[in-house]
Amino acid sequence: MSSTYISVTWNKPSEPTGDIIQYSVYVTNPAGTCVQHVQLCSGICAQPTESCAVNRSGTFPDNQEHFMETISGLLAYTQYTFTLYAYTAVGRGDGSSTASTTNQSEPNQIKDVIKESITATTITISFNEPKPCTGPIVLYEVRYIYLERICNGGRSTGDVTTQYTNCTPSSGRTVCPIDNLYPYWNYSISVRAYTSVGPGNWSDTLLQQTDQDKPSVINTTSLRPTLITANNVTLEWSAPCPPNGVISHYVILWTTSSHIHTSDDSVSYTVAGLLPYRNYTYQVAAVTGAGIGNYTPVKNPYNVNRWYKLRSLFL
Repeated sequence: MSSTYISVTWNKPSEPTGDIIQYSVYVTNPAGTCVQHVQLCSGICAQPTESCAVNRSGTFPDNQEHFMETISGLLAYTQYTFTLYAYTAVGRGDGSSTASTTNQSEPNQIKDVIKESITATTITISFNEPKPCTGPIVLYEVRYIYLERICNGGRSTGDVTTQYTNCTPSSGRTVCPIDNLYPYWNYSISVRAYTSVGPGNWSDTLLQQTDQDKPSVINTTSLRPTLITANNVTLEWSAPCPPNGVISHYVILWTTSSHIHTSDDSVSYTVAGLLPYRNYTYQVAAVTGAGIGNYTPVKNPYNVNRWYKLRSLFL
């Protein structure tokens, strides 16, 4: 016996009521449908009178006492009923039936992986048990592939990384969260099932992107004045890396607790209308669709100083 075949054995009746001219083995599935019919004849087999999905025939010598027939092409982990009939020239005798179940095998491919929900750090997927059943599912394995998030020259890309997580099977549809993901990041997700025999094939890839989150803090060392006059300061900075979304604009917080919202994602801005020869502090934060990120910290004068004394036009 294996996951796809079962061997049936029998002996010649000990008290036949005539010469045995034919044996017929009928194989039915759990629904009662005949899936195979095997005829063994001492001469030419008659045309089958019952409808089965597969019919095949063979011969046997008149003096054969012991028989074995292998029924192949069966489904894994499925109970089949085998009914044997012997024939004489008068007709068919009473049948003898037995039931047997094929072994488990690796699961079939999961076909219906879908997205249930998405946040900035979690993608939740769901799927049904693969059909037809080839054995009890003991585990689902989820594989997700992405570019490692490494900031390099303002870009947030790295090597291709593959991670795995497991999900416990549940009755009906299995819901599986994939946690601790990067915000606003692309992931390629696939799932496979396990029986006690081993894993099946991976499902087709599901491509998903996590939601935006608040941006990371801007690199403090990048925030600097590029032009200072008596009444204006032009500031420049680098975009936050990782951005955690699409940067819509920036907010500048300065000494007088005023908030200046820039009009776009440009990384420079001129603050006008300042008083000559005054000390001002500046902090900048980025904004995505998820909200405003943290402001750059104010450094003390002995580090990267964010206090800028405006020069008087009269000096």
